[in-house]
Amino acid sequence: MAPSASKEEHHHQHSSDSSSASARRLAAIAGQLGSVTSSSVQVLSSSRRHPSSSSHSSSSSSSSRSHKEWRHLPSFSSLPREGGFPGCAWSVWGKGDELGTVNLLTDSVVLRTAKDEIRTGHTVSLNLPLHLPLKPFFHRKALDHTIWGKKGGRYQEAREAVRAAMGEQGHAVQIRAKGEEAAVSDEEIHLNSQSGTQWDGLRHFGHLTLDCFYQGVPRDAIQSTFGTQKHDAIEPAKDTDRLGIQSWARHGICGRAVLLDVWGYLQAKAAGGGDFVPYDPMTSHAISVDLLQEVARAQGVRFRQADILLVRLGFTQRYLRATPAEREQWEARSAAGKEELAGLEQGQAMLEFLWDHHFAAVGSDMPALERWPAPRGATYLHETLLTFFGMPIGELFDLERLVEHCRATRRWSFFLSSWPLNLHGGVASPANAAALF
Repeated sequence: MAPSASKEEHHHQHSSDSSSASARRLAAIAGQLGSVTSSSVQVLSSSRRHPSSSSHSSSSSSSSRSHKEWRHLPSFSSLPREGGFPGCAWSVWGKGDELGTVNLLTDSVVLRTAKDEIRTGHTVSLNLPLHLPLKPFFHRKALDHTIWGKKGGRYQEAREAVRAAMGEQGHAVQIRAKGEEAAVSDEEIHLNSQSGTQWDGLRHFGHLTLDCFYQGVPRDAIQSTFGTQKHDAIEPAKDTDRLGIQSWARHGICGRAVLLDVWGYLQAKAAGGGDFVPYDPMTSHAISVDLLQEVARAQGVRFRQADILLVRLGFTQRYLRATPAEREQWEARSAAGKEELAGLEQGQAMLEFLWDHHFAAVGSDMPALERWPAPRGATYLHETLLTFFGMPIGELFDLERLVEHCRATRRWSFFLSSWPLNLHGGVASPANAAALF
């Protein structure tokens, strides 16, 4: 990666022009040589010109990141191979980086997309109720929610003191509470962070063959720390929170999002007659790049760099309309490790589509973004997206109300705001996401 060089203040304008020209030359050279280090050029924002640092990593402050724009990102075919596998983008984002494609969501991108997309103030939650699915897939723990009323003498003392104070002011106050019981409640929630609407983090799914996580961090370097997290210090030890979800939590996953309603498109197509039959989301059905592009054309969607791509594949509607017997059948298959789910097709064509559009994140309403299980011999999309790209994977997003609003307004792009849990060393997180129109 070749950031713009810093110059003295009195040469500022000249250096900015020179920097841009150098970036263009580097990009041209990189295109000829296939050098990722040269082809991924980080250029200063034209609206906020400040000297850039010589590196870009997780230790960089958010303010320094906010002054930069990503230009001349390499194509998938230009990315180097790692261990024989294509599409490794570690050098694009810089050594030690823990943001991955979230780097694309700079301050200027957020500002521009917010101005472009937030027009009416209408908001739509993208989160399923926290207890759904009732029996989470992949043998994950269901929500355990405990609530209790609080009581104690201090509450009695407080209301007696209030009655006395009000009495001194000439106001008679009734105490309707009895004994130590008080109108105060607490609760505890125990859940798997991937049981419902979620972002898969960089610790979730590494490269199975190369036995590493994002940036080539060895699996053992991450998993050997499990069980040692104490969360008893203001800043936990770095070796226990490396690649944790806290990096995305501090940055936020906010920017322009686009919805591709594959499920609705095929349902409408089926309603038109002919021999076409839509797939069942609860079968191992592959969604191709060609179909995604067909839906995008039908909706008039044009992608931009740093978009957050959401794909509706029909799980939520199918799950909510299922009979108890059907849900029990799915739960039994899940308990046996034999889930079957529709999803994005594995393979280089899909990886090229997702990388070459330079999406900041990708998600769907399915329990697994990709077709499950993967065909024998195929590399999981999770391996490349999380481990090589550093791209957040969203799953089980509730897109039903969203698609209704998009259809009614004929708008398929919007501003998405998502703030994962600021959990040091976290593997994943509830999405806490909303669409703003």
